[in-house]
Order: sequence, then C-alpha cells, then structure tokens
Amino acid sequence: MVIPALSLFLYKSLEEEFFKLREMVHEYNLAHIKIWVETDMDAIFMMDDWGAENNLLIPLALWRKFLKPLYKEYREGIFINEDRTMSSFE
Repeated sequence: MVIPALSLFLYKSLEEEFFKLREMVHEYNLAHIKIWVETDMDAIFMMDDWGAENNLLIPLALWRKFLKPLYKEYREGIFINEDRTMSSFE
C-alpha cells in the first residue's frame, strides 16, 4: 500500500505527538491489565478496530512499528499467570 503524500506528511509532522498519545493510552491499558490479573478473573477481553472493510486503516508497516509492540506487551502482562488466564492472541 502506498501512503498518500498528505498522509505521509501528516504522520511525519505529527509523529512525536502520535507517540505521546500512544504511550498515554498504552500506560492506561497496562494499568488496567495489572488490576485485572491481580483479581480472581477467568479471562480478559480486549477489543479495538484498526480495519476498514478491505484493509487496515493505516499501512501495515506503520501498524507493525506503531502498535504491534504494544499488543506483545499486553499479552505478556495477561499471561503473567498462565494457569488462570486465556487470550485470543493465540
């Protein structure tokens, strides 16, 4: 997928702000995961939507750079106690 020139310009000009926002949301999610894994829960369900009808809303390369590492960290936090937790990441 080719990133349209305007989208690439916006991404590059706002990259620092995107990463700041990403980190704020990430820390919020990690805090909630930590709370839930310390309870006697049976499962944790997380949901988002990065897709359009036919593809991702952002190029796959950007998704892998920008978001995939966060999901790896969420999964690691959820599987801190594997005998009690399940995940749809498998």
